Amino acid sequence: MSLRRIAIVNPTNLLGKELREEIERRPGLFGHLELLATDEDEIGRLTESYGSAAMVRRLEPGDLDDLDTVFLLGPAATWRPLLTELSTGVTAIVVSREAEATDGPPVVAGVNSWAAAGSSVLVSPHAGVVLLAQLIGALSPLPLLAASATVMQPASVFGEEGMDELFEQTRAILTFSQERPEAVFGRQLAFNLYPAEPAADLKGDLAAVLGEHAPQLSVLLLQGGFFHGVAASVHLTFANDPGLPAIREALGRAPRVAVEDRDEVASPVEAANSGEILVGALRAEGGGRYWLWAVMDNLTLGTAKNAADLAEGLGSAATH
Repeated sequence: MSLRRIAIVNPTNLLGKELREEIERRPGLFGHLELLATDEDEIGRLTESYGSAAMVRRLEPGDLDDLDTVFLLGPAATWRPLLTELSTGVTAIVVSREAEATDGPPVVAGVNSWAAAGSSVLVSPHAGVVLLAQLIGALSPLPLLAASATVMQPASVFGEEGMDELFEQTRAILTFSQERPEAVFGRQLAFNLYPAEPAADLKGDLAAVLGEHAPQLSVLLLQGGFFHGVAASVHLTFANDPGLPAIREALGRAPRVAVEDRDEVASPVEAANSGEILVGALRAEGGGRYWLWAVMDNLTLGTAKNAADLAEGLGSAATH
């Protein structure tokens, strides 16, 4: 398999750093990596690529023509105009919280990878969709009738700006200061929890990923006052009661799901920098109804690994 020629557009944000590191862990897949930007704040920044200093240069007309894959990050205004300018043979993978269904199909590697065929634009969806798609996809054959999930997202969904604001709010509260920034969240997030207004349609994206095998779905997104990780409390209803052992076995067969010991309850802290979804607190409610708790690193498995897996799948398809 030949090395993929790739570029990251707007690569210096928090997701860009994680994506660059994930790409560097796959030296046998990706070859030359271009770091490009349409955002004036990123152009000319000095960063790192494959262990060496690298400069982010301005994206000029024609820069994407000779590539295999381009990752599009950052605000939609900086990358959406590029979608209409892609040359034949170039696939764009959008990694942005502002992506919409009209930009391209949401794809979770290993769940609906088939959706990448024939599309020049793919969307790596919200980390909550990645988590739920992996879990529900593994349980659907039991069969699963309905899944209702409450998903808690971290401040890092809003990048370094969100984490900085959470840190400053926390420090202000602990030092009894009244100077509490709210530019990103519009309210106090530190020591707080409230319903989020997602930029993406989580339920719609999840249904699209699961396709015709999707059970009845309900998804509520909350904004949590923590820095990293996504967590979900999921209520499951099965057509026939499969029993806890069968549920554990089905989840255990999923490639990136780790079922914790019965007495273990993982949190986003334990999921940090992990490439697995940690599942715990499985509890039977009776009548084929169950609760489970799951956590995942939103930046690694929830974003960077999924985007890189999609690019890797494109490379494998090109050789067949």
